[in-house]
This record gives sequence, C-alpha cells and structure tokens, in this order.
Amino acid sequence: MSQRMIRAYSPDITDLPHYSKRVKLAVPDTTNSKDNANDIQVTDSLIVNNSFGSYSSEFFKIQVTNLPSPLSYPEARRLIQEKLKLNAKKVKLADQPPSIFATFENAEMRDLALETVNGYTYRQKELVGKVANPTGNICGDPISGGKITSGVFTDAELEEKVLLSVAPYQNIPYQSQLERKRTDLVKIVKDIIRDIVNVNSSLKSASQSIKLEVPTPLESPKIDGYRNKAEFTIGKSPSGEKVVGYRGTAFKLGCVNVGSISKVKTLPYLIISTARDFESFVRYSRYHPYDPVTHSGLFRTLTIRQTIGQEIMAYLTITGGILSDDGLTELTNSMRSYFNSGHGHAISSCYIKSSECNGQKERNVPILVFGKPTITESLLGLKFQISPDAFFQVNTYCAETLYREIANLAELDSNTTLLDVCCGTGTIGISCLKIGSVGQVIGIELCHSAVQDAKLNAEINNYQDKCEFYCGRAEDLIDAAINMARFENLVAVVDPPRAGLASSVISVLRKSRKIKKIIFVACKLEASKPNFVSFARPRSKKFQGEIFVPTKLIPIDMFPHTSSVECIVLLKRLDKV
Repeated sequence: MSQRMIRAYSPDITDLPHYSKRVKLAVPDTTNSKDNANDIQVTDSLIVNNSFGSYSSEFFKIQVTNLPSPLSYPEARRLIQEKLKLNAKKVKLADQPPSIFATFENAEMRDLALETVNGYTYRQKELVGKVANPTGNICGDPISGGKITSGVFTDAELEEKVLLSVAPYQNIPYQSQLERKRTDLVKIVKDIIRDIVNVNSSLKSASQSIKLEVPTPLESPKIDGYRNKAEFTIGKSPSGEKVVGYRGTAFKLGCVNVGSISKVKTLPYLIISTARDFESFVRYSRYHPYDPVTHSGLFRTLTIRQTIGQEIMAYLTITGGILSDDGLTELTNSMRSYFNSGHGHAISSCYIKSSECNGQKERNVPILVFGKPTITESLLGLKFQISPDAFFQVNTYCAETLYREIANLAELDSNTTLLDVCCGTGTIGISCLKIGSVGQVIGIELCHSAVQDAKLNAEINNYQDKCEFYCGRAEDLIDAAINMARFENLVAVVDPPRAGLASSVISVLRKSRKIKKIIFVACKLEASKPNFVSFARPRSKKFQGEIFVPTKLIPIDMFPHTSSVECIVLLKRLDKV
C-alpha cells in the first residue's frame, strides 16, 4: 500500500463528523399528515433531526434526462464517470421516464455536475440536468408506508426485517414459491414481447410472431443452505453490539444497523459459523466497523465462499486510506494469530482488501493473509479453482442443472465452436465439454484473475487442448475470437452481469453472420429486457446483421426462498423479416 493512499488511524475519530458542511433537511410534522416522504424538499438552511444521522449522498442528487435510446446501465455509468468526469457516489438508470440519477458528496459537487451536464451533447442529444429529491424513505422506516418514523428497532425486529429482505419466501411452501415465480415470469415475458414488437413492427405478422412459453421453474436439488457465497455487512446491532450480518433494508432507505443472520435459510451452517467467528474477531479488535453516517470506522464487509468439500474462503474489506503500512501489518498479524489458534472452523483461504478512495482510478488488489490462493469446487465431476473476485454460480447444486440445459439447447457436437462471452472461471464451456462433445471453446472475460482461473481449470480437467480464454472487453475481442473459430457451427453463450450486456456487445454479435444461435443466461430476466429488444431491432447503422428473437425459455430456481429466478433464453437469428 503506497504512502500516498494512507493516513494514520486513531480509534477516537469514530465520533467525529466526516463532513464540515452538513446537509440540512426539512422534516415535516407527520403527526396528522398524509404527506408521502417523496415530498421532502432539500435545502441548505434547514436542520435535520432524525435517528439515522444527518448525512447521505441522496441529499445531493441530480436527474439527467433527454437521453439517447437505447442506453444500458454500463453506458450510463461511463457517461457520468468517464465522459463527463463527475465524481458521483452512486449512479442509477431509470426507465420511466428514461433518466440517470447521480448522487454527490456535497452541494458544491452537485451544482458543478449540473453545470457540466446541462448543454452537453451525447449521441446527438443535448442532456438536461436538474436537482432531484432524495429517495422517499431516506429518514423513515420503509416498512411503514413511507412515513417519517424514529427507525429504532430492537434486535429481534431487525432480524425479522433481514429475513424479509434476503429470504422473503422462506416461510412459503416450496411449490408455492415456484408458482409465484412463474406468475411473475409470465408478466415479464409479455412485457418483453410487447417491447420487441413495438420496435420491430414486422414481427406483428402471424408468420413472424414471437411465441415464448413460460414453464414452471426447474427445482433446485437443494432448497435450504444452498448458497456457496454470501456478502455480509459489518456494523452495529440496534443494541450497539458489533455484528457481521445483513441490513434490514438499504442504507438509503434509512437503515444503519445490521441484523443477525442466524435464521436465514439460504445460508449453510458453515457460512453462518464462519461469519460468527469473524464477528468475534471484530469484537476482539480495537478497530470499529464502518459507520455510513459519519463515514468513519475500519471494518466494512465480509464475503465468505464455501465449497461442497467444505473449504472456506473469507474476504474482508476495510476502509481505504485509514491504516498505515504498519497498521495493516498489525491487523493482518492479529488475524493470523486469532484464526490459526483454534477459533472456529479452519479457513482455507483468507484475504483482506482496502476499499478504493475517492478519485482513485486503479482498483486495490486483495492481499492473501493466510492459507491457499484459491479454493476448489466440484461440479459435474470436474474441479474448478476459485479466486476471490471470480464469478461462480451461488448454487453449485443447481448449477449442474443449468449447465446441462445450456448444453442441450446449444445442440453441441464435435464440429461446434462454443463462444463463451462473460465466461468467468470457464465453468460453462468446460462443463459443456464434459456433458457432450464440443470441438472448441473460446472464452472471453473482463476479470483477469477469473481468466487465469479458467485456464487453470481447463488444464486441471484435461481440456487445455480444446479451450482458449482471453481477458478483455467482449466488444473488443468477439470479432477476433470468431476468426479463431475452427468450425463452421458457431454457438454463442452469454452470461452477463445483472445489468446485462453493453449495446456494443450486442452490435458485434448481430454483425457476426456466423453466429446463428445465442444462449442468453439471465439472473434477472426483467433487467435483461433492453438487451432482448436490441437483439430484435430492425437493421440500422448501429445494429447491422439480421435480428435475433427469443424462441425458448427455461427458468431454473437457482435462488430458493427469494423472488429471483435464473433463466436461459434461446435466441435464434431470423434471416428474413
């Protein structure tokens, strides 16, 4: 850690305000009022008085409209952070009306952002910016219908809110969960088809109409304790104890305390037990958890991974710019001493990472505190090495079902090249080699450590002669990857992040005439709607090549006890529309 990025830490700073200029908020008297919290107006001269503290970047928010269409979240974020060079705390993309919401540290930065945005031309659109109100429940209890409340919960009440937040279906019979998810999917699919037809009227004809059946999601082989990864917040309970757990709701909705995870059925016992071990360490340590109100404190989050073979990887994130080099060494030494002296289950791999400071361009690299660099997961009789930042499906048991269905849809054979876009650690391509005969796998992934894992995984499973993995942006590498394909039959599999594919990736896939079939894996189908619309837009300068339309949907219950469902969508190219 460079000296430029650090300052000495003093435990006493926990009680000091981070900002010299505090935001002021007018809080209406709601005793006899039906006013919604969305009516709260931000000013610089009124005083906030609530149990959550007086700072949130929500108080310094702008709304950007008159945006070009289509616009994906990654593009919106690049517009704000890179093209406009605005140091936003948060960036969100809204559909109705199309808007970008960005929050800032203070009024000065917000006002400077407005000056920069207004009049700026992006993709032939002159952007319009204005001040936006904070999220409605910033000072209230989100469960209470938007009213301003004290927000003070007991430990037991917050534990119940945690369940509602992270496992809302866990007290519903499993078959009823599946039916609820199918009902939700039916509505989402109708919306997708409607939007596709609206942008491409030629698909309204009977011969070209889109027919997409919605079956009941395939069941997860394991319903309770299925998660192999969990990300926890380190904070304080309502009673003031240091806790490793979940917030009942997001901080922007008014929740600053952290609740217990002991009743969450999605978590296996070993992950809960390891979280409790770290909770004991945090209480033992002289350092404090991070406080989102005062922006002080050291311990932020804890990520725990567990394999079927019961290996554990723990990944602790601390606030950047607080510890000196000597302070970091002291902390890592105390972690080794604590966890290697018999406290709790043996941890196979333990990392620590500092969060990035404001204005920092390069991401900090995790530091191995003790143990192995990676852990090994078993899947379909294969072995996969997993590093701290690599993506791996959170339900290993259900991932086998997912990959079998992908292989079946792709109709692979020895004369097929599988192009695996957003390949992660190579699990889809290598699993397809195991399930059926594939001539060649070419994987593309942005995360460097995941690409290294993918190459190692191919070698471990003796598929190195059939696999090639490359690190970079998909839109920059797809053309070259297609030119490397050794077989005429070319099938693309895309497993993008929750925000979906960038429009530039869709443009390249559409332009690539060799690709006739795309297997699209969506962890949130509704969020992928703009992608399906872009695949089906009429030919244009931006979207060359014939369109792709969804022809089959296979939902898989990757996330029991939640409202989420993984979906595989088969997209086929229509040569004539």
